[in-house]
Amino acid sequence: MAAEPSHIQRIQGRVQHYEWGRDKPCLVSSLSELENGPYAEIWYGSHSRLPSFLFGTNEPIDIKLPFLLKFLSIKNPLSLQIHPDASTAEILFKKDPIHYVDANAKPEICIPLSQFHCFLGFVDEELLLFQMKNNPPLVEVLNYKEGEEARTLLVRAHLLEKSKVINYINEMSKYITSLIQNGKTLSKHQILFNKLVNKFKNDVGLIVCFLLRYEIFEPYHAFFIPPNYPHGYIEGECVEAMVSSDNVIRFGLTHKFCDLEALQFIPHETCNRISEVDKEILTIRSDDYQAAQSIRYINPKQYLNSFIVTVYHINKGFTIDVSILSTSLFVLYKGKARIENSIYQIGAAFLIKDRNILTVNALDDVSLVLLS
Repeated sequence: MAAEPSHIQRIQGRVQHYEWGRDKPCLVSSLSELENGPYAEIWYGSHSRLPSFLFGTNEPIDIKLPFLLKFLSIKNPLSLQIHPDASTAEILFKKDPIHYVDANAKPEICIPLSQFHCFLGFVDEELLLFQMKNNPPLVEVLNYKEGEEARTLLVRAHLLEKSKVINYINEMSKYITSLIQNGKTLSKHQILFNKLVNKFKNDVGLIVCFLLRYEIFEPYHAFFIPPNYPHGYIEGECVEAMVSSDNVIRFGLTHKFCDLEALQFIPHETCNRISEVDKEILTIRSDDYQAAQSIRYINPKQYLNSFIVTVYHINKGFTIDVSILSTSLFVLYKGKARIENSIYQIGAAFLIKDRNILTVNALDDVSLVLLS
């Protein structure tokens, strides 16, 4: 392999082995040379918690990037969580730097690479009423009154005595068992409860998850998560881009620290349903054959300047030029390609520090992501 051109710095992402990750084969394992799983996340960036290394070394990259790129392979649900806004992050970082490791907000975009299941935002009043009518143990444990908001019930759930949480979990298990025995169709929330009840036996998240919308996204149909927005990934594989931060307020389905006091910092506002992120698609054709496609994802207006994510798909044998307009991360996550004068396999990642045009020749059907 020829040496990388001077304007390209090859880097290596670093893997997080969280218990919710997948075993081989999976996307994260294919991007890493590590032998042992589970393979949960692989990070590309300069965040102090897990900075990328220069390729073939243990030396962190020598630039502070304002953004962070991750690929996730999810077998079991992540914690229910919120990323604080900038002012809340600053308060939490000063108060508890062990659990809140920086003072930054963390807006992020998630681009599913498989069918993707997740919780996104609180249910509205209509859906909340539906959940209560169809899950009587929920009404009892939360002492629900019609007209109350899910945000209020979230805080109430976290104030429950542990014995009440345990009793609810037992009663809900019996209730769902009776539905199954009577041939009833379970809701997505009920199916997930049944799957998780043995893993999270005393977890308040088994109450709270019924207060959140259960959404399913198809590959490349992305969504943007603003600060203060409750969410949790359930199953699937994705690429995430975000402002360089690792601040997380957890509130269920986890053995990690949950912070009720921090939850109360979050503004008391309705979480509207998230819509799919707009995108600009450019298709390149050769003799009526779709040779390549770029998908540029458009962040919501207030986050347009935070970062830009573009995904490229190039069919075998075709060559395109990729314009790099600013400092960027560039990752080959499918196939084999010649980039400039060198051949790279899946998992090759690059830091590009200057404006440039990269020539990419697909030796297989390839996919790449560019974060600027």
